[in-house]
Amino acid sequence: SMNRRFLPLAVVVESVAAQRYISQMIRGEMGSVPVKDFNTGRGKMSLQFLAEALAVEMSRGQWTIRGSDTSEVAALIKDMLFFSPTQHTGDRLVSLLLAQWGAVNAGLRVESLPDVDFSRR
Repeated sequence: SMNRRFLPLAVVVESVAAQRYISQMIRGEMGSVPVKDFNTGRGKMSLQFLAEALAVEMSRGQWTIRGSDTSEVAALIKDMLFFSPTQHTGDRLVSLLLAQWGAVNAGLRVESLPDVDFSRR
């Protein structure tokens, strides 16, 4: 199954309006996949807050963006550069923001997973 192949701690799904269907579909068809709903709202639950928090972390050098598909990396960076709280947020940036939110709110520390080797190679 997809859950066994990728071993996600959680799949974060924006679950407002029409997107709620995706959350329900994953739960119904892939019951073993852990789903966390992100209900976009105001304050800390807004994409603007998440984007600004990411920008602060990036300005501190806490992030490195790497990837072999340079077109996807370029598209993500374009989404970041042209982010505006009054405009539609690019899909790649939303994906990154939700993934970061899910990691922070997963309730698990990656370092504590028993079958993962964290030693340097």
